[in-house]
Amino acid sequence: MVTLELSIVALIVSVLIGIGVAYARLSPFRVVSGAASAYVEFVRNIPLLLIMFFVYFGLPAFLAPETAR
Repeated sequence: MVTLELSIVALIVSVLIGIGVAYARLSPFRVVSGAASAYVEFVRNIPLLLIMFFVYFGLPAFLAPETAR
């Protein structure tokens, strides 16, 4: 059940991020459009395994309280 809940939440969050970035890329402002394009290219060019390693090993270090470091 937890896997199903996490999958639904991840799907909703990813769709919202995707819609936001898509609208940003269509923006007439060059800074907004450029930042969105840079984000898309950055995410597309990183291997998924590297992202998974960062989330599994790196993210807990940022979320841990200061005393645990």
